[in-house]
Amino acid sequence: MGAKYNRKELNKVLSHIKTGDTLISLEVSRLTRSLKQLCDVIELAKERQLKLVIGTLIIDYTDQIDPMTEAMLQIIGVFAELERKMTIKWIHSGLANARAKGIRLGRPGLAAKDIPKKALEKFALYKSRELSKTD
Repeated sequence: MGAKYNRKELNKVLSHIKTGDTLISLEVSRLTRSLKQLCDVIELAKERQLKLVIGTLIIDYTDQIDPMTEAMLQIIGVFAELERKMTIKWIHSGLANARAKGIRLGRPGLAAKDIPKKALEKFALYKSRELSKTD
């Protein structure tokens, strides 16, 4: 869900973005679901004078920014973080409910009789090192 603070691809984008560039996201929750991380992105946008385009909201840090616009972005960030926390709560509640009903969670088990013979033959060759992983 993008809840991790150390997000590899976001960090890559933020490290390559230069002064005057534009950062585009469909919505705040696609950029980050953490208010702290959103505030870090806003600070970076101020430092590097970026243009943020988040959905229909356009914030151009190369010009003077209206404090209300920045506050609105942060409020949207609060709701994105709240949505993430509520989703996690609902997932955990649903899993607990399923367990209480005795539903087995996860991938169904695989019986040896269900494995194709050809796969077993190839596996035996792999175990004896006659066949590599790429083969």
